Amino acid sequence: GGSLDPETGLMYIPLGSASPNFNASTRQTPNLYSNHMVAVNITNGDMIWATPFIAHDTVLKNVDVPDTHDWDTSWGSSISEVTLENGSQKKIIIGHDKMGNVIAMDAAAGNEIWWKTLGKPINIDKIPAPNGSGLIWAYGVYNYHAVDKDNTLYITATNRGLNFFTDGISGHKKAASDTIEQGLKNGTIYAIDIVTGKIKWRLDTEFPPRVSPLVTDGIVFTGYLPYEGKSKSGIILALDKQTGNKLWEFNINAPIAPVGPSIGNGMLFVPTGKLSSDQKLSEVSGEGSLIAFEPVDT
Repeated sequence: GGSLDPETGLMYIPLGSASPNFNASTRQTPNLYSNHMVAVNITNGDMIWATPFIAHDTVLKNVDVPDTHDWDTSWGSSISEVTLENGSQKKIIIGHDKMGNVIAMDAAAGNEIWWKTLGKPINIDKIPAPNGSGLIWAYGVYNYHAVDKDNTLYITATNRGLNFFTDGISGHKKAASDTIEQGLKNGTIYAIDIVTGKIKWRLDTEFPPRVSPLVTDGIVFTGYLPYEGKSKSGIILALDKQTGNKLWEFNINAPIAPVGPSIGNGMLFVPTGKLSSDQKLSEVSGEGSLIAFEPVDT
């Protein structure tokens, strides 16, 4: 997914990683434009700029290139017009990747304004090998983020542990023990100042917070996926947007889709994965449902 500025006709699109994912021996060229955020003019298809994340000429100081871990620029972008301290206005693009790097870019030129790596990466310099890289942990971004008119970015990052192997010119990965799909373990919900990159607050979660945030009326809706073995459930969280304090939570007894909740007609709608056998909120069966929360008078 990407974002569009209707005033300029520019679309800001995150791009995936080069293939084969885990063995770069056959792709030593710059691999343009893998793992980039690109700005494309939708009226004529011209590429206006391309900013590398985990790719050649990246601004990031803690990674080597090329990418050998499928850390592509993931899950959308956003454009925000912000007011700077001197009173001037600037349009900023936010993008992120599966290693947990978040970059704020100038919308007109793609220049980096600030960047940070979420969480505490471990062994990210280890590359895949026939007998494995050893466990590599990184706080990847695996869902969309949200922005608010007070220049705040709300984003969740999921701690993931994987061992990467090469198989000839290709490869595979194995998840760490006591994790779910793709090695997901736990993570953190962040509120970040879009202008400066300063973290306003953070909330650590015991389980993967792979639920895209939604901000409205002073509340951030997000959630996490508690699991037992490989069986996942889903918790929807309502947080105070200023402090991150929990207002309420609800277990929907089904995994929440990474696209996250939405708002309409004063109601909260939460898409789910496959329902559990003891699901009480709906009699709908199959691979997913939509749960609606009614507005409550206070």
